[in-house]
Amino acid sequence: MDGELKGLVGQKISKAQARLGYSDGRRTVENGTIYVWSSTHNVTTSGMVGDIPVQGMTSAPSYTRANDTCTVQIVADLHDIITSYQWSGNQHICARYSSALAS
Repeated sequence: MDGELKGLVGQKISKAQARLGYSDGRRTVENGTIYVWSSTHNVTTSGMVGDIPVQGMTSAPSYTRANDTCTVQIVADLHDIITSYQWSGNQHICARYSSALAS
């Protein structure tokens, strides 16, 4: 993931957007904008409450693994040039971003 993101430094933010799609959020800071892409592993669970069957969507299974999310943050300056990046999360969940950036 670092290799793919490092290749974006010095490029226009539009290049990241073309590969990753619209960001899930962004924050304006003094010298530019932080763009955020985030993904969570959702799990459907089902079971019984007494005699009543129930089903629901959770953002992590009850046995919660170490990290079932991926967050990519890319900082662009006032001219929309990428100056830095940061990512965190589960490598498996981040694979969709890594693949998109590699293409």
